[in-house]
Order: sequence, then C-alpha cells, then structure tokens
Amino acid sequence: MGKRKISLIIVGILVPLLLGSIYLTANALVGPRTTGVVIQNLGSEVANVRLEYYNLAGTLVVYTTTTIQPASALGFGAAAQPGLGDMFVGSLVVMADQNIAAIGNDTDSDSMGMFSAAAEGATTVYIPAVYHGLGNWESEIWIQATEPVASGAQATIKFIDRLGQQTGTLKSVLLKSYATAMVSPASYDPSVGGDIPYGWAGGAVIQSSYKMAVIVKNTRPTSEGTIAEMYNGFPRGDTTVYIPAMYKYFGPWDSNGINVQNIGTALTYVMIDFYDRDGNLLCTYPFTRSFAANGGAQAINTKNIPELPEGYAGTAVVRSLSGQPVIAVADVTDTDTGKGNAYNAVLASDGASVVYLPSQYKRFGGWRSGVIAMNVGTAPTTITFEYYARGASTMSAKITSSSPVSSNIAFARNTLTPDVAAQLPDEWTGTVIVRSGGQPLVVIGNVDGGYDTLTPPRNQGKAAMYIAFPQK
Repeated sequence: MGKRKISLIIVGILVPLLLGSIYLTANALVGPRTTGVVIQNLGSEVANVRLEYYNLAGTLVVYTTTTIQPASALGFGAAAQPGLGDMFVGSLVVMADQNIAAIGNDTDSDSMGMFSAAAEGATTVYIPAVYHGLGNWESEIWIQATEPVASGAQATIKFIDRLGQQTGTLKSVLLKSYATAMVSPASYDPSVGGDIPYGWAGGAVIQSSYKMAVIVKNTRPTSEGTIAEMYNGFPRGDTTVYIPAMYKYFGPWDSNGINVQNIGTALTYVMIDFYDRDGNLLCTYPFTRSFAANGGAQAINTKNIPELPEGYAGTAVVRSLSGQPVIAVADVTDTDTGKGNAYNAVLASDGASVVYLPSQYKRFGGWRSGVIAMNVGTAPTTITFEYYARGASTMSAKITSSSPVSSNIAFARNTLTPDVAAQLPDEWTGTVIVRSGGQPLVVIGNVDGGYDTLTPPRNQGKAAMYIAFPQK
C-alpha cells in the first residue's frame, strides 16, 4: 500500500486527512506557546507512521516513527520531540500506510486553539474571518507549502473588507518546500507604512501556483486572559454549509458569530436558518446586502438577531441563494472566563455516515471533550458514538441516540454526561467514531479545560473546537 501524507504547521498547525501524507501548518516551541498533534488510524490494519518536522527554511530537522492501532490515536507534543530546541517554529508532515486523520493544537499559558490537518493542499485557499483591531481581535495567517516548490516561489494574499472591496495592495509571501510562513494584517498597519487600517475586518483569498494548507489564529485580550481561536482555510465551498453548535447567552457562552464568504464567480445572497434542539425552525436570517464575487465576506452575531431567545442552543444551516459556493466559520466565546472557540462550518458535500474524531478526553489534564453530530440527511436517523482509548483497538464505551434524530438536528454528548461518564474512567483519553443509520452527518469535537479534582483545576479558561473527519 502506498504512503499517505498529511501536514501540520507548527505554531498554528494543520493536519490533513489523506492516504499518504497530511500537513500541519504550525508546530512550535515559542516562549509559552507549544504545539501538539493527535493522529488517528482510520484503517483496518496497524498504521506505520512517520512524522517529519521542518523549520522555516524548509529543512527537515528531525523525524520520528511509530505505529498506531486501528481506530486508535497517539499524541505527539513538539516539546517532547528530541532534536527540536526551544524557540523552534516550523511545520510537520505526517505519512502513513493507512488512512489517517490528525488534529493540531496550539497552547500557551492561558489559551488554546485546535484545527484539523490538511490532506494535500490547494492552489487557492479562502479565509472568511480575518481582523486587524476590530473588537480588539488580531489575526495570524499561517501558510504551508504542501509540495516541493521552486526557489523564489510565492503566494499572494488579497484582503477583502466586509463591503466586498479589496483593501490595500496585493500582498505576497515567500514559500519554501513543506515550510510555513506567517502573515498578519497588523504588519500592514498605516503606522508602519502599510495600507490595512486599524479596526478592519473581512476575508482573504490566498493563491499560488503551488498547493498550500492554511490556518488562521484570531486572538483577543480580555481581563481574564487572551481568547485564542483557530480554524482551517477552505480550498472549496458549497451552496449549503452546516453549523452544528449555535448559542445565544447559553450557559457561559455569551456570543456566537458566523462569518460567511462567497467564493463563487458571481455575487450571491445568503440566508441562515436557525433550529433549536427540538427541531423547530426558529427564524431565518437574511443578509440584506449581496456577497461580492471571489471572496466577499460578511458576519452576523446571534446577539444581534432578536428572533433568537436568550438561552438559545441549536444548529444553523447557511444557504447560498444564487448557486454560488460559500464557506463559513463559527466562533463561540465566553468573555467572562476568557474562553473562545472557532470551527469551520461543514460543507454539505462533506456529510458522511461514518465520521472520526481523533481527540477526546475525560478529566485528562483537566480536559473534558464533547461530540456534536448533526443529521444533514433527508430522514431521521439513529446516531452512535464509539469510544476507543489511546493505544487500544477495542471499544471503551458506546452511546446511541434513544430515538432517531431529525434532519438539521444535532445529537451531543460530552465525556462527563452521565451515560458516557459511567463507561469511561477518569484520566481517559482516546478517540470517537460516529456512525449514523444511513443518513449523512457533519460532526464537530470540542475540548474544555478545568474539569478535574485538583485545586486549582488544570487548564481552566482554555477551550477549543474542531471539525471531524468524514469517511471517504
């Protein structure tokens, strides 16, 4: 069987899901920041895995090999990797002889972000949520070449404001084979001779003649610490995209934003349907302005939709009305404790009846994890969560919805929900395989800190979400 490859960036990190290689765009040991990756074996046999760490110059610094049991996962931290010195910044390419998936995490003293690995990259990548100063948010854009590139190879970045207009000049960044490069809109502030003003927000389009993987890290300082949110760049879109977790003043989550971008070649109008957890369509939000072609982006927050009641929790369906493909990113924040999450909305074309989550915890390091699975099919379906401990290929726990889940509704559990907690020991860490009764699902995972018996609890104030991996 041929090798499969994925990549991760090491200071942001990207891991693709692919037979052969995956790419993690960020892997770092910078000051208090460090990066980890969790790799799951999706195959039916033991996976032979090789991890290759590249520095910013595109030089292979060190590699390591391991094996992973079917359905199981293993975690690898940059801080524990021999051969990577402190202050290392770079990227990771993961290769295996089975299908694999991977999640990257970027952690510092008071925040954490997570994102999914990329499988092979694309020559055009879209990002719908980019900031310089608006609401005190700032963005870092990490770009990784996922193939060998010629000397002097470049990627261009076009920043587009929320009115659909290009902001400033076309920017460029140098690419190196398998390496990562970071761009920040703040680097182009007029105070340093640039042309992206403070208080700006919008989207961006990144292009090259070489394939790339991209992650975005958005940060905002608060009195309780810095909120950090990460998401993957999109190589493609769809006319319908799904958001499995939406909130409005629900528990600690005080806001839920949706950033939508039109990646089609003609303008489009967009509407968002909001459902509660019982399957009721509560309202349809229409963006009143059209979305400009080739990257026009707009945003809405649930706080600003009066038809949604306080305490709302449910799902959302984003629909393009003009046949143009769109993408979206959702963010969920708790400003009281400085927690933030962001995740990619899932394309309708990525719905699947089997979906994999590499990273789940029950009071492991103070983390608890959740799974939110949304039925995007046309008929009700049962949904089952199968839990596997790290290093094991036999199930630790199994949960099935008590009744079929209707279309556009989500079935959710976390590792401290009584029916799950009763089957998993404390300090458990592992993976989940989600299965439906035949209808396509879209799934996200979440990780939340501060859930252990220690005083003070570990990783309190940290949280993250990530999109799961559909079976292909």
